[in-house]
Amino acid sequence: MTVIPGVKRTISTPRRITAGVNEVRQIASDYPDAFIQQRMKVVDKDSIAVPFRYNWSQRQVSERLAQQKKERKPVRAYVLKSRQVGLSTQIAARGFVNTWANDNYESLIIAHQEIRAQELLARTKFFYQSLPSVLQLPLAQDSKAGIKFADTRGSMTIVSAKNIQAARGGTKQFVLFSEFAYYQKPLHILTEIEQLVARSPRTEIIIETTGHGRGSSAHDFWLQCKLGRENYECIFLPWQDDPANNYQFMSDKERDYSLRAAFDYEPKLEDKMKHFNLSPGQTYSGFLILKDQCHGDWEKFCQEYPCDDEEAWRATGECYFGAENLNLLRPQDFQYEYFVFGAHAPLGQEFSDFNELDKVNKVDENASRPYFKVWREPQPGSHYLIGSDSAEGLEDGNFSSTFVMDMYTYEMMCEFHGRVRPDEHAYVIASLGNIYNAAIAAPEYNTPGNATLQELKKIYPNIYRWKHIDDFKPRVSNKLGWQTNPTTRPLMLALAKRLVEDLARGKLFNPGIIKSQALVDEMRTFVVQELDGKAEAAPGCQDDRVMAWAICCIVASQETYGSTNDILSMYKQRDDNLQSRQEISYTNPVSPQDAVARLLDDPSASWLNGDTTLLYG
Repeated sequence: MTVIPGVKRTISTPRRITAGVNEVRQIASDYPDAFIQQRMKVVDKDSIAVPFRYNWSQRQVSERLAQQKKERKPVRAYVLKSRQVGLSTQIAARGFVNTWANDNYESLIIAHQEIRAQELLARTKFFYQSLPSVLQLPLAQDSKAGIKFADTRGSMTIVSAKNIQAARGGTKQFVLFSEFAYYQKPLHILTEIEQLVARSPRTEIIIETTGHGRGSSAHDFWLQCKLGRENYECIFLPWQDDPANNYQFMSDKERDYSLRAAFDYEPKLEDKMKHFNLSPGQTYSGFLILKDQCHGDWEKFCQEYPCDDEEAWRATGECYFGAENLNLLRPQDFQYEYFVFGAHAPLGQEFSDFNELDKVNKVDENASRPYFKVWREPQPGSHYLIGSDSAEGLEDGNFSSTFVMDMYTYEMMCEFHGRVRPDEHAYVIASLGNIYNAAIAAPEYNTPGNATLQELKKIYPNIYRWKHIDDFKPRVSNKLGWQTNPTTRPLMLALAKRLVEDLARGKLFNPGIIKSQALVDEMRTFVVQELDGKAEAAPGCQDDRVMAWAICCIVASQETYGSTNDILSMYKQRDDNLQSRQEISYTNPVSPQDAVARLLDDPSASWLNGDTTLLYG
């Protein structure tokens, strides 16, 4: 690292700065971005010092920051970016200019790693050296760990998040949090440093990061800023909006040929093009980035070049269900109603109708307050099952989660979620079972679900009986409830993953399988751990909805095990009114849907999707 010699000067004997230099400093203070591009240099990818000219992303950020400054507000921004767009360098240059242009100005840059802090320090010193010699104000001798001007008492400190104690003390007018999401305790550091910055128009706090750790405190802070609950302006920079990422074709023939080659290389590009309404030029630019910069790694491409902020925030580790598959789901397309416990049906007691609960317009689906989200009420003649994952009900513990599913169509009917005790959860399951045509209840038997099961046995009769899946055919045991163990867990998750993939690709007959946006959000943070390959929730995230829904899927596949003829025969035996129609032959050359429609006088035959082999139309 270059060491810039400094001078020793006391506070009482500063050197006077000429009027001409002070005039330039005033202009730089008022228009830092213009000064950077006019007077400063940066090292390009070819290791050549060139004038600092902003790219598209840097211009977008500078315009948004300038607008805040123009409104005489304290500059507060949270920037979510793609890789390699140069925002850290640009904002560090902005901090340097403010420090150089103003007396008694203190700037602070916090990097996520020590090596990154050293890189930013080296770039900052290069900014100083790139200034014309007449503008190179003398530095103090103790400028080795940053920039400190001898005469104006301006200083710029650059540290890593692990060395935050070096930034304590004094007041700060400018702070940059670089790669904020990679800090070990981002909100703790933010809160501590904010105490050093006054709420005045002269001050600036800028957070910049790539999406990392979906479900983390950094992600939650981004969501709070989007909702307007924090005073930081959210700035997201989608790669496809950059004009440089819009390939210009010479002809329609070249366009068609190029896109065909791109889709052959990675078919998911076509789905992304439709989902985000990308132009052909943007799509082909994405293909070039995927092939040349990400070497065909689709997950890396989606993480480092996101099309929206939801896609930008990735969980630590590879998403088990496939982040791109989850982007293609549409839970928001389904109508629903919220219900919560009230005086007529308090928590811990059975109820027989949703109307006994209190209907509300909105709930916080990630809060501890128990709620019911109902998409569809029970239909006559339909068969349902209930999958549940229980928790201990502690104030800061895990959540209890339950889904009600149509046993044959896999359609999601209702969701329960909240922090409740195991015995209270049993009454929730029993109530849902009574409402949904005496549904089969499949509570997870693992602790603390065993306490839920013990209570449920007292109040509800139709409980799932454990089946030995390692036999030639599933063999019913005398045990109740679903057991998640090292053998069954991979199977239930593999089935759930397959359904998500097929639903995303439009292969399923029924598009209403997944209606819960909260479930999809949990799937995004359900990752494959790099060390042992285990699929589980990312650190700090929840997976109670994932497990409850996966139990629903595996139990449905077991309860409807058999051929289409087996399922039709079962319905014939249960309905005495069908005796007169036994002349219908199963060998008749008609589709399964038509056969069921004739048997049950249901022209839509919407329930016929039996075992998972019948989910595909």
